[in-house]
Amino acid sequence: MDFEHGELWLSSHGLLRRRRGWFQTFASVGLIQDALANSTDPLIEQRFSDEVIDQVLKHGGWWIPADAIVTARLRNGLTVGRVRLVLNEGDPAKFLWIKSRLTYAALRDALTGWVGDRLIFD
Repeated sequence: MDFEHGELWLSSHGLLRRRRGWFQTFASVGLIQDALANSTDPLIEQRFSDEVIDQVLKHGGWWIPADAIVTARLRNGLTVGRVRLVLNEGDPAKFLWIKSRLTYAALRDALTGWVGDRLIFD
């Protein structure tokens, strides 16, 4: 369980979740960044080097390669979006974000390509 706010970065090869720290969690800085995101943001399709992934993991982040995702459930709720993943080791992962059409659409498109009909929409 990780209650710190984070950034969820999407590449063509997987998802990277970077912790933002408790100070920014309490300040709720992350709410504005997603609202200002746009489809030309290079972070949405950035490919991550091993060095970037290792640095994020060293600070408590997650790297989930696309080929490690067995099933996914995607939900665009009234105020919060959610994705639940089951990984090939059977481990679950769950990520939440303030409702955003861009985030939902980017994850929907990526997950459709990665898991196909094993993507469930709630």
